[in-house]
Order: sequence, then structure tokens, then C-alpha cells
Amino acid sequence: MMVVAVEVETGGRRASEAPLAGTQGCQTSRSAAEVEEQSTARLMSARGANVLPSALPHTSPYTLDSALTICEQACMNDSTILLDQAISRLSAKHLPRLYDRLPHSAIRHNAVNILKDLVARGVDIRPRLPYVVSDANTETLQLLLDNGWDINSTTEDDNHGTDGKLPFLWHVLHNRDLVEWGLEHGAHTSVQFSESTPQLRRLLHQTLLEKCVARCSISTYELLRSHGAPHGRRELHLAVEMATYGPFGNGARDEQKHRERLNMVRYLLDVVGLDVNAPDQPTNINILPMHRGGNGRSAGPICYIPTSSMLERDTRDLTWMLLDRGADPELAIEFAKEEYPRFIEDVEAWRERQKRRSRCCIQ
Repeated sequence: MMVVAVEVETGGRRASEAPLAGTQGCQTSRSAAEVEEQSTARLMSARGANVLPSALPHTSPYTLDSALTICEQACMNDSTILLDQAISRLSAKHLPRLYDRLPHSAIRHNAVNILKDLVARGVDIRPRLPYVVSDANTETLQLLLDNGWDINSTTEDDNHGTDGKLPFLWHVLHNRDLVEWGLEHGAHTSVQFSESTPQLRRLLHQTLLEKCVARCSISTYELLRSHGAPHGRRELHLAVEMATYGPFGNGARDEQKHRERLNMVRYLLDVVGLDVNAPDQPTNINILPMHRGGNGRSAGPICYIPTSSMLERDTRDLTWMLLDRGADPELAIEFAKEEYPRFIEDVEAWRERQKRRSRCCIQ
């Protein structure tokens, strides 16, 4: 349902035009602008808009905030009529700021008619930040491409965090259809760092596959691998950590999501063949943020169980899966002494199980 803010009409007049006490029969003539406003309201109502009381001033100029509010409604409804109203009543000195902010809202709402209108006005609709397009549909994305958007663009602006520096594919991993569309339209599966990129940023950079293992399906992971996506140092580490998270909604949904994350860990070990004891960073550097190794320590994926930032479920199955494949738990045990004693119990239980199996084999 479209929602449009206009004044309420009372008996054929707007409330503000109702005769005053003692002046019945005396009516002031309406300006052409007021008549146009009523016509617009009727037209929007005929098109399915819910005409609410409020908000559009008579003929006085809008403030920038008022215009932005109406433009947000215009984008929500993809209504160029509302857009025209806002622009026509805004002072020319505010138009650059309005045009600077409008494309973001139009992209977020997939308001294709608004975007085309802005192009006709000479406005640059290319997103300045990659994550703006994270919920765009393919029609919106194609329009952006047709108007000069670089699907592999990033930003060096530190005000938008690490994610703001990552291109298109990093922001649509939740949607396999958009991943496929991006790959078909030239999206890169790796980041091309410039010579001026700081070394710390290079070390902290998450590859596409590292982002994928924490939130995507195995099929999406394989799709990216088939298009040359490079491996990262922490693929298995991050998959292990995500398998400790939860709950993901109600009981059935949580069970399904947890199974998917365990299956990803198993797939990386048994099919992709990732090293179960791979260090999460070079051991000759200081510990990086969100990393466990460094300073001479080699933190394997199993260390991401007792140090998980959202440890909210039983991790015995996960721990045993890694131990069965040769994971070294010693550093993880050090972490667990302070952070997750249950992990030590799981390791000891696994060792006891191995002893029993050994005795059975000897007999």
C-alpha cells in the first residue's frame, strides 16, 4: 500500500479551507498550485495510495528535511509525482544535497522510475558505497550498470569500516541469484589492492571464500571457487566459529541452520582438503584483531571453539569432528581454561573414546 502525505479534504474542501464561523458562504479563491495539489492527491489515491492527513505545505518552499521526507515516500512508492512535488518546491540552493542523497534511497527501495527520472535530470545515480546495492534487484543493478556503475568499485573512505572497502560480491553473498548475476556481469572474486594499501588492511582482509563459509551454502562456495575465488588463511577457522553460534530462530530452523554450518566444516575438511591445523596468521607477527595466533603461536581452527565470540551451543560434535581429523587441541585447551572449560571436558572424553577403541583393536 502506498502512503502519501497530503491535507484532508472536508466536504470537497481541505480542512484549512472550511468556512470560518460567521462567514458561511464566503469562500476564498484557490490558487492554481492548490488546485494542482488536490489533483495530485486524487491521482495518487486513484493509483492506490493511502492519502493521510498532514503534511504537504500549501505553496511555501520546502525545507531540505521536508523534501527528503517526501522523497523517501516517493522512493518507497516509486512515485515520480511525489518526486516532482518535492523538487519543485525546494530552493535551488538545496538541490545538490537532495540529489546527492536521493540515489541511495532509490537504490535501497529498487525505485527504478525514480532512478530513471534522476538520470533524465542529469543526476549521477552510481552508488558511492558498495554495500548500498546489497538488497537491489537485477533491474536496478542493470540500470546502474547502464549508467556507468563499476560493479567492482570500492572506497578508501575509513569512515565506512572494512566492509565499505569491499566490492559488490562481498555484499550479496546472502543471495545466490545475485552472486550468479554478478559473476555473469564481470564481478571480480578477489580484491585488487593498490600499492598504497596499508599492510594491516591487507592482513585483515577477508577473501570472498572466507566471507562465504560463514553464511553461504556449499553450492555458493563451489560456484565462487569455480570462478577462481582465491582461498583465504581463515576459511576453516571462520567456518568453525560460525558453527558455535546460535540459536538461529526456533527449534526446527535452528537445527537446520546448525546442521548447514557443521556440513560446511565437514565439506572444507573432507572435500576441499583444508589443513585442520592451518595457522590463522603468520606466527612471526603480533596478534591481529579477531585472530588467535601470532607472537610465535600457531592457532588452528579448533582454537576458534573456546574463543568464539557467540558461543551459545554444545560444541562436542564439532570438537570431535576436528579431533578425528588430526586437530591439535593444546593451544585451544589453554584458551579454554579461562573461557570455556567444557571444551577441555570434550577433549578428554574424545581421548577416552580413542583409548577404548585402541583396546578393542588390540583384543
